[in-house]
Amino acid sequence: MKKRLLLTTFAAVSLSALLAAAFELGNLQAQSLPQVSHKTKPEFVLLPGSEVKALVRLLDGSAGPVESWDPTVADINGLEGNLSQIRELQEKISGRHIDHPDQHFRQYLAIEVGGRKLIYVNAGCSVDARALDVWRKRLYIVYDGGTCFWQVFYDPAKKQFFDLTINGVG
Repeated sequence: MKKRLLLTTFAAVSLSALLAAAFELGNLQAQSLPQVSHKTKPEFVLLPGSEVKALVRLLDGSAGPVESWDPTVADINGLEGNLSQIRELQEKISGRHIDHPDQHFRQYLAIEVGGRKLIYVNAGCSVDARALDVWRKRLYIVYDGGTCFWQVFYDPAKKQFFDLTINGVG
């Protein structure tokens, strides 16, 4: 009887944990995004909406008012599933392109500009080990670095990337 009660309690606790995890995934917080293993390819992270201020400073206010929004798991999965599109994009000024966008660390920031919901992608081939914790929480800006560091916008409604920019060589 004691074993049956213990197993029933364990099953109830396990079910509660699974339900809590499903609820968190449904609400999509940065920490609930599935993390990509280093063994297969670099990681990505959804940055908190508070990082929109850092992006606005970076863009120098030229985009107009920028707000944050909460993407769904489907929005992030769509972005991840369409990463190969980035290979087809060329930077307008130099004509450079990114051969393997999936092999870069990626920060995602959900922004709304002029009523249009977009996801800003900030990517790099490496993250300084001392900045790894910061990279998961704050917009990680690197100047120069060439094709190692790039940025692009993703439109989840159209499932398309646009406006690729690649850092200068320095």
